[in-house]
Amino acid sequence: MSESPETLHARGRAALLAGEERLDVPPSSSGTRWGLSIVLSPDEALARRLAAETDALADLAGPGQWRTGGAGSCHVTVRTLEAYRAPVAADDERTAGYVAVLRRAAARSGPVHLQMRGLILTPGGVLAGAVPLDGAADRLRQAVLHELAEDDFERGYRGRVWWASLVHFAAPVARRRELLDRVEACRQTDFGVLVASRIDLVRYQYECTAHGGRTAPVTLMSAALLGREDGGGP
Repeated sequence: MSESPETLHARGRAALLAGEERLDVPPSSSGTRWGLSIVLSPDEALARRLAAETDALADLAGPGQWRTGGAGSCHVTVRTLEAYRAPVAADDERTAGYVAVLRRAAARSGPVHLQMRGLILTPGGVLAGAVPLDGAADRLRQAVLHELAEDDFERGYRGRVWWASLVHFAAPVARRRELLDRVEACRQTDFGVLVASRIDLVRYQYECTAHGGRTAPVTLMSAALLGREDGGGP
């Protein structure tokens, strides 16, 4: 996903029109996705705006899609730490190591400001783009990478690109052209600024909602972003 949003959108457009969208499945120990992650969360007002857009997109995509950008689920991932495993205990050795990483990285990092702007179609769903308004987001990600040292899981995957997933395709898209038209009409839509004063360590669990299934984050631990914002130490 270190590719540009424009390139990713072009791939998503081609996949959707060809009927070759990628369908998600619930997390399992045989997969590599949905592992423990460090994320940022929107405030209530921004979360409502993104949830409303999620609902509009999912209605066009049809039944069975995951409304990842819905209430209590929307987030921006800083870094995925490992492949999926279950159960995850908050006090097991690996999780405790990630808690220490989270705390040290947070101590070196100031609040993050991301402009949530524009929709991006991908082969697997629809994203809201996130544009850093200063250097804090990149410094936070680099602080996490520094603390993870030699851990190569997902290293380089996100690069300097930020986004929030709104819809994951989990069933064939129903109204392809209408969904594409909405995404392309909203390529520059401004949804507001995500101001994050904390980072969260989360696990993911598959759950059933009134609209079907989705994989949603469950917070295990949070740490305040209280470090200096000029790239210095705590």
